Amino acid sequence: MQNIFKSVVVVILTPLTFAACNPNNPSGGLYANLPADSAGTIIKECIEKSGGLDAWQKKNALSLTKLSQSFDSAGNLKRETVQEQYFQYHPTFKARISWTYQDTNYICIYDGDHAKRYVNRMNVNTEKDMQSAWNTIFGAEYVLCMPYKLADAGAKYEYEGEKEVFNKKVYAIKVSYPKDNKEDTYPWTYFFDVQTKELEGYSNPSNGDQTDVTHYDAFTTIDGIKLPMQRTGYVCDKDRRPLYKSSFYRNSNFKFYDAPSDTIFTAPVNK
Repeated sequence: MQNIFKSVVVVILTPLTFAACNPNNPSGGLYANLPADSAGTIIKECIEKSGGLDAWQKKNALSLTKLSQSFDSAGNLKRETVQEQYFQYHPTFKARISWTYQDTNYICIYDGDHAKRYVNRMNVNTEKDMQSAWNTIFGAEYVLCMPYKLADAGAKYEYEGEKEVFNKKVYAIKVSYPKDNKEDTYPWTYFFDVQTKELEGYSNPSNGDQTDVTHYDAFTTIDGIKLPMQRTGYVCDKDRRPLYKSSFYRNSNFKFYDAPSDTIFTAPVNK
């Protein structure tokens, strides 16, 4: 489950942040949040090859089905869930994620103001449940919307040079989200193919002699926008060499909407 939980640590982020003034890139424009250096250039080129930030920001809403699996070190399946996900970006960000696990139904809804969690269609409104709903929604949205999210405001970028990961030469860029005057909060390292500039994967901070590394296995293009379709997570040694597969994700049934029904983001009726 390592990559499942590591993927939600970015919940402090606003779901969709447009260009703001970046003193390291005073020229402004769509990519004003990116620095005018190697890191910014690589990320921008990756986004442009994925459809471009302008085209992405014009999309109003997106739905999909997400399969998630986690494995133990022996390769045994520990958990499997299938989620239905809905994200509205304009005019207000809203989201709904629902799934069933062990005969229990879960729904997380963000209505534009609050994140709420429902278990068997009943609202569970403890502080822990509301935080869980927030983490689920914004963590899922962050990972799904790569590489476009890398152009959001609030990040600090550090170009780490060329590395070899997944038996490929990649550019490594450390992306962190400072909070409470801490400069290295929630750091991720993203990998971009040296030849194509496409997003190859990412790693989380090392935990002792191990680190979690996720590889993007496949993308799909919907209405001119490239989105992650399949990725695999590995527990690796400190040099990012895989020790065993820890997680697998597959997204399907992508659909962009102009105006999704508002009932999607309202509280479920307890039948």
